[in-house]
Amino acid sequence: MPQISDRRIETRRLKVDCSSDDRIKTLALDRAADGDLLACTLGGMTKQSISTLDDAMYGHTPVELLFAGGPLLLDLESLESREPHTVRIVGHVIGEAPDWTRLQ
Repeated sequence: MPQISDRRIETRRLKVDCSSDDRIKTLALDRAADGDLLACTLGGMTKQSISTLDDAMYGHTPVELLFAGGPLLLDLESLESREPHTVRIVGHVIGEAPDWTRLQ
């Protein structure tokens, strides 16, 4: 199950551990003139984890995806539950997007 740290008061960001091989089901990074957009499908999510992500999106709390190659900070635009324990998220990258190969 994902390791989600919901420490909004201290850090104002939600951390999601994406470092395990089975966490990321799909991943796409669209580099555009108005900013980079990341879409990914995360597996192994509990109902509570999905609910916490939903709260982060509506509360405009940045979400930090912790990949093995380093973190990526997102401003979530959408969240969609898929099959059980799976969620698709789309968000704008905050700051500069890292090298694509680091995320894989």
